[in-house]
Amino acid sequence: MKISHKLFLTLIGYTASILVVTLLLARWSFEQGFIEFTRGLEQQRLNRLAQTLATNYANSGENWRFLDNFSLEYL
Repeated sequence: MKISHKLFLTLIGYTASILVVTLLLARWSFEQGFIEFTRGLEQQRLNRLAQTLATNYANSGENWRFLDNFSLEYL
């Protein structure tokens, strides 16, 4: 095998390796960002739920009976 063929195959191998590592790092970074995004959304939803429950509890005379007809659809 000629030296030019060996050099070409070596460069292709290095390029493929770098490409795979770059794609793996990009995927990992995207997943981390997405996890943080979903955590933030869930935290906002839980904060709204806590506020709604506290308000309804106070308005019902500090009685949890309002939960019998409570709906989470609007949260």
